[in-house]
Amino acid sequence: MWTNKVCFYVTLGACFRFWQGYSVAYYALKFFSDYNMNEQFGVLNGLSVMIGGFTSQMVGGQISDRFEGVFPRTKPFVAMIMSLFGVVTLTLCFMFTFNFYFSMTWLFLTYLLAEGWMSPSVAMI
Repeated sequence: MWTNKVCFYVTLGACFRFWQGYSVAYYALKFFSDYNMNEQFGVLNGLSVMIGGFTSQMVGGQISDRFEGVFPRTKPFVAMIMSLFGVVTLTLCFMFTFNFYFSMTWLFLTYLLAEGWMSPSVAMI
């Protein structure tokens, strides 16, 4: 793994993405507890991870597999672009505190638009 540059950089990027995911999971608990809607957060967060994350993984994998023959660098670009979508959606989620459902919508969009990085990354390794 350390001699192949693709494996090294994809593993390093995956480490940063997992670190980001754990940071968001930790921070989101504190952030959303300020709204005093813990039950709603638990249900909506679970649905966001399940529906948004699963859909994102499927879409990321499909895009990677379908366009790899046409453009060989599809997998790294899918992983990078989806990770950058996560920066934008999480910024909007945690930056505005005026409405619980506004923030939850952006958290769902984070899972929907940004979690598909894993399928092409695992395929590259």
